[in-house]
Order: sequence, then structure tokens, then C-alpha cells
Amino acid sequence: MSFFAGPILLKGGHVIDPANNLDGVADVRIDDGKIEAVAPNLPEKTGERVVNVTGFLVTLGIIDMHAHVAHSHTRSTLSLHPLVNTFSSGVTTTVDAGTTGWRDFDQFRHDVIDTARIRVLSYVNIVGSGMGGPWEHEAVEMNPKFCADTALMHSDVVVGIKTAHYWANEQFDDDHLPWTAVDRGI
Repeated sequence: MSFFAGPILLKGGHVIDPANNLDGVADVRIDDGKIEAVAPNLPEKTGERVVNVTGFLVTLGIIDMHAHVAHSHTRSTLSLHPLVNTFSSGVTTTVDAGTTGWRDFDQFRHDVIDTARIRVLSYVNIVGSGMGGPWEHEAVEMNPKFCADTALMHSDVVVGIKTAHYWANEQFDDDHLPWTAVDRGI
């Protein structure tokens, strides 16, 4: 889904596109959510919205590689809506850094990923209940099969497995071995 409705022409911005060796003033035409043309002094088309971006940088969408956007996750209060501090800052793709685990990923996908106005990718937390509580230290929450099944089921949006926050301030014991979360994540 395109953030902009209808065709749009960005006029006079400083375009930076390293992949195409562009670094200078040009216009950018966007139609149906895709870049149609990039060149100096593009002619305006009938029905096209024209935005003067002189003095602004125009670049490819920025990817925020570590965010927590599972704002509907009931066990974690660490997340924001995916549009907070993203699109307005040039971020068009955000990667949730494993807020939810295999227990809640379907709901996260339904509530956030599939409805966001920007692209949301995610890690699946090896901890089934995700981030935000004492369960992050419990080995019974770390089920590699359920985690892998979840990642495969959502392979179009899952970019990896998250392991973190495991037993950082405690003494290791037989129930909390030093590499449990990492071993199960791998």
C-alpha cells in the first residue's frame, strides 16, 4: 500500500541515490507507490500532486534495523506504534527486534505488521512470551521448534531469531545455563 494517494512529483530536491550514482538536484516522480522517473526538470503531468522540496534531501527509504513496534503486545510495554519517529524521519521500513515470540507473533502480525502504513519486518523471539518479564529467563519458554515454525510460517516478514535479556544479572545454575537462549535460538 502506498503512503501517498495518486501520482506525485517531488520538485527540486537534492537527490541522493548511491545505487544509481545520483547526488544532486533533480525531480522524482512517484506513481502507484513506485519511482517512475528521476531527472532534472521533469514536466508536470495533469492530475499529479506537485511538492516543492527545494532545500530538502530526497533519498531512498531508510531502514530502522532495531525498533520495538509490537505496541499491541500485552506482556511488553516497550513498544511504540510503527509510525512514531519513522516515516517523518525518512524511515520507510522498520525491523521489530523480537518483541514477540512464537506465542504472540500471529497476533502481532495481524494487529501491526499487516496494518502498518510502512513496511514492518521482524525477528521472532526465542522466548515464546517475548520481551518484558521474568519469563525471558525460563528455558521452558525457549522452544526452537515452535520458534522456527513461526518464522517459516511468516517468512515473508521474519528476518531472524532474537535472543537477548537472558539471565544477565543472576547466577547461572542447572536450570539457567550460560548459553541456553543462544543455543536454542541457533
